[in-house]
Amino acid sequence: MISRESFARWLMAGIVWCSALGLLGAIVLHTYSKAPWRTTTEPVVVMSLILLAWYLLMFWARRQFKRSHDLRIGTVVTGLFVMAEGVGCFRYAGKLGFVSPDAVSANYIGLSIFMTVVIVVSVVVVSFWRRAR
Repeated sequence: MISRESFARWLMAGIVWCSALGLLGAIVLHTYSKAPWRTTTEPVVVMSLILLAWYLLMFWARRQFKRSHDLRIGTVVTGLFVMAEGVGCFRYAGKLGFVSPDAVSANYIGLSIFMTVVIVVSVVVVSFWRRAR
């Protein structure tokens, strides 16, 4: 029996969905900010690659969960994804002029500290989770 959950299938689905979401993001960003296409390309590509990296790491986290029923790996991977996306959003919001550069630099460290605390608390909480039998 061939496994329907192979890395190649997971990768292809991830590339398709991340590309589709990136294209949608580019259209929305261009439409609502009136920024030129070449200005919106870098943020969309970077954020889409972060999303794809998270998606691919979740393949590994899912396989680990199936073996051990331990949610901590997926929790850490998702927390790091949210932190990376948040920092990326701050960076490009400042670069595109949505917020002041001072606000961006003031929030980098605060967001990183906050997300680190959230990840640690989440890992502690899911450490006590046990699968119902």
